[in-house]
Amino acid sequence: MKIHSKLRTSDFSTPVKKMYFWAIAVSWVLFLITGLLMWFDNVVGRWIVAISYVIHDLAALLMLAGFIIHVYEGTAHQPGTFRSMIDGTVTDRWAWTHHPAWFRAVTGRDQREAYEREKEQNRAR
Repeated sequence: MKIHSKLRTSDFSTPVKKMYFWAIAVSWVLFLITGLLMWFDNVVGRWIVAISYVIHDLAALLMLAGFIIHVYEGTAHQPGTFRSMIDGTVTDRWAWTHHPAWFRAVTGRDQREAYEREKEQNRAR
């Protein structure tokens, strides 16, 4: 049984990675601007400083949530990922499952063929 007729591969960024990047980038800019407004509170009106506190806190919470999700996704959510951070290696299965384009570029083999080969080996056991 085939999983997909064509596997979609991504070379570098997925839409979720792009969303994460922009959420952190926008939060960082808001955090910086509102922090400066709070720091130099004698330059701007009091109501702008009050709004800055709220936006500053929300931006900080978004960055904190993004960081926690990033750590979870990069370690516990993907088995084998933490080990790759420690010793710098991954198994063939991990590579063709999570980064098929990279697997193809490094090994020169097709990820579907690697999947089918492993499936046959598991049936033989």
